[in-house]
Amino acid sequence: MIMLRPNFFAWLGFFSILFLTIPLQSTAVKIQDSDLLMVGFDGIGYETVMEMYRGGYFRDFQPPIPMVATFPSISDPNWAQIMSAPVEPSYTKAHFLMSYKDRNGVGKEVGNILKHITYTPAFEKKFNYKTESPLEHAMNVVWTKTTAHYWIDDLERTLLEQKNPKSPFSAFVVNTDFISHVSGKKETLKYLKFTEGKLKDLRKKYHEKFKRTLDFIIVSDHGNDWVEPKGIDLKPLEKFGWHWNSQLAKPTEYAFVAPEIIAFGAFYVLPKQEKKFAQDLAKLKGIHVTLALEKENVINVYSKSGATQISINPEKRKVGYKVLRGEDSLKQIALFKKTSGPNNSIVKSIELSWDEYFYSSQSTDFPNSLVNAWEGFYKNAKNPAPVLAAAERGYAFTNMTLEILTYLSGLHAMHGSFHKSEVYGVFMSTRPIPVEYIRPWEVRQYLK
Repeated sequence: MIMLRPNFFAWLGFFSILFLTIPLQSTAVKIQDSDLLMVGFDGIGYETVMEMYRGGYFRDFQPPIPMVATFPSISDPNWAQIMSAPVEPSYTKAHFLMSYKDRNGVGKEVGNILKHITYTPAFEKKFNYKTESPLEHAMNVVWTKTTAHYWIDDLERTLLEQKNPKSPFSAFVVNTDFISHVSGKKETLKYLKFTEGKLKDLRKKYHEKFKRTLDFIIVSDHGNDWVEPKGIDLKPLEKFGWHWNSQLAKPTEYAFVAPEIIAFGAFYVLPKQEKKFAQDLAKLKGIHVTLALEKENVINVYSKSGATQISINPEKRKVGYKVLRGEDSLKQIALFKKTSGPNNSIVKSIELSWDEYFYSSQSTDFPNSLVNAWEGFYKNAKNPAPVLAAAERGYAFTNMTLEILTYLSGLHAMHGSFHKSEVYGVFMSTRPIPVEYIRPWEVRQYLK
């Protein structure tokens, strides 16, 4: 196990970054005279990296491609898929536990903002070069830029001090997401330029010492939309008869937990109230769509302008879609229409395989949103919420405590929704890439 250095703790007072290095033995296939390092950057969008690539940076790499995040487009579910790690109890570091019951009602809040900045998620435990304590995790937020720069340097030292290099390795930088949120695009680009220079230097030194080429893979779990979001006001739900409560005792009560400011929301209501709540929630300013299960593997999608329905066959890996009323807010229905007959006069609905749908939906603003929505209920949390919601661009789910913190620190980027700018992370490699897009669970096949 690689240990964190005592002199670092003395220098920075136990401040550290989540920057990790581990041999990935299960998929390791040695390539002649070439070793592999995967660097995971949290929350770096495809367009941000493409801007740098077009400007002449990262030219040792093949052209970047989008890493298409699942829903919600946030860290824990996506890194869990990338690293084949167990999913968390819910989508973020806090949730409403519906299985809890007492004399006052159903459910209780589990976790909070403190847990969000100190908790070690399951995917981190796949690595052995990591921050070791809650305090160290918290200091990633307090000392974001300082720790981020330090660990790039320390990664170089760690790799070059090996006597017998093992391959492949993976390293993870969480600070890039913090930099994006708090400092904005300019500082994010600045940090990526610094990192690109360090990786070039590392590759040269590695070859000089070990007489082997060091290849790179860079992957990011989701994107960031460069907006300063407005908080979504949930108070208007009261005019529809809904009231927030810390526990659910009445059919008209709902619960909502916001441990961080994101463009995704998980809401909790008593059984048989999901559809009505989702329809009313969709009417609020700043809400793009809401999701509720109609029945097993069938999801209703509601918006201000209409309703649609997703049907998934997980055994055959098929997806269907239809408009129930009004407009299709996810803009996917054209992919499921086939014309035939004289002058293409007959139009019929079709099912698509997950792969057919994945590639064809990249031309829309909400790529892979239908399968991603299904994963939100069935794959990305042990205790999924009964109602899920995505914000419109420029809006976010939050609470008063988070808004005060945001006022003090600033907030310049957003992610979590179905929108392409937030869904598109990035994948690039110094080795050839045979695909145009990649899903989180497909990343590991390239770690060979």
